[in-house]
Amino acid sequence: MGNYLPAVQLPLLTTPSKLKGGFFATAIITESQDLFMWGKNAEGQLGIGNTEDIGDEPNEMGEYLQPVNLGTTYKIVEFSGGRLFSCAILDNYGIKCWGYGLEGQVLLNLLINFI
Repeated sequence: MGNYLPAVQLPLLTTPSKLKGGFFATAIITESQDLFMWGKNAEGQLGIGNTEDIGDEPNEMGEYLQPVNLGTTYKIVEFSGGRLFSCAILDNYGIKCWGYGLEGQVLLNLLINFI
């Protein structure tokens, strides 16, 4: 601990504004509203397009860490992660979820319209 505990390596010029810890993964939302995730990814809960764990091997953190692709139209506002799935609230009030969905967890890709 203390000086012996290494800092998490994030991409250069990345300024985290929110940190979320889940069962097997960690996520940050940056000031520019990007979402970065690392940890266990057996069910695709990191949202990186595969099921490879991130952060347990060389060349996976720092400049190698890529933001979760939530689309180009809207930005993330809030994030929550479960044991095998993840969800994000977007600035258009939409919700996107990914990862394990056998029980219906990720069928929540919807847009909520407020009157």
